[in-house]
Amino acid sequence: MKFSADLDPLLDGCWLEDTTNTMVMQSTKIGVPAMQLELPFTMRYTCSSDSTFIKRIADIIGKLYKGTITEYWNTYNLWRSVKSNSKITEGITV
Repeated sequence: MKFSADLDPLLDGCWLEDTTNTMVMQSTKIGVPAMQLELPFTMRYTCSSDSTFIKRIADIIGKLYKGTITEYWNTYNLWRSVKSNSKITEGITV
């Protein structure tokens, strides 16, 4: 089964400031990197009936996590280490 993506979708998940926030919005507001996965019905259905497909999805999620979230934290922790041990970074906030 082939899937496609709308590269210019109508987005409606970002609510006003004083209303409920998604888990991703809450995470990023406190500096924690986050990602949100949206799967349309056709993909969810395929996941329930095709073990190869769900393994491929899981592999992609793992690669995204390792390549973005893990790398972010490695860089963030390195920056915090340099910041706490160096006069060069005085006055710079993360």
